[in-house]
Amino acid sequence: MFYRPLTPIVKNLLIINVIMFVASMALGDGFSEMMAGHYITSELFKPWQILTHMFMHAGFTHILFNMIGVYFFGTYLEDHWGGKRFLTYYLLTGLGAFFLHFLIIYLRIQQVEPLLTPEQIATVYSDGAEVLRNHQNYANEAMANLNDLLNRGVVGASGALFGLLIAFGLIFPNVRLMLLFPPIPIKARTLALGYGAIELYLALSHPGDNVAHFAHLGGMLFGYIILKYWQKRGNIFY
Repeated sequence: MFYRPLTPIVKNLLIINVIMFVASMALGDGFSEMMAGHYITSELFKPWQILTHMFMHAGFTHILFNMIGVYFFGTYLEDHWGGKRFLTYYLLTGLGAFFLHFLIIYLRIQQVEPLLTPEQIATVYSDGAEVLRNHQNYANEAMANLNDLLNRGVVGASGALFGLLIAFGLIFPNVRLMLLFPPIPIKARTLALGYGAIELYLALSHPGDNVAHFAHLGGMLFGYIILKYWQKRGNIFY
């Protein structure tokens, strides 16, 4: 049965995400840019974005599916762990997703900058986000790519959600879930491994599709590390 009673931390996470989404719709791009996660050398970067980015979403479908996942997996895990450990895990996997995403951005910047002259690099840094939506102002594609890497923000609870998914798959591996598309039953462990494989494939084969695949993988990776660390301190799986 899909319906489960809301647990306290999950309830508050849902409320915060909805409030931030409504605020972004009401206040516009300025608020969204201020709260989204940006690369540390971007003029748009603010320290609080390390946390606030995971409560922002790009559209209704984005927040809807993320919150369905947080509700479903989160209520099971909060019941299993208790609120304090669940919230700790949720936030740490969200931060892990942020870290891996921007580590990949750093590596991509190192690939792009050698294609440009120092003057072109300085131009991109000085122009900043004002040119993000006006790539025709740049002399070549490499300048536009550098601007994208520096100033395009990352938003969403997806990194933490993928952390919840790997935890659910490891703790309740044989629970059978019903997929929405297609509507077929699947074991939790298979679902978690399948999503991980898909995200890895997409991250490597579609690096420019505006989906933060490495953030999703970061949530899963940090979740796995946290679970194994906790397991060494005491069995958390049963």
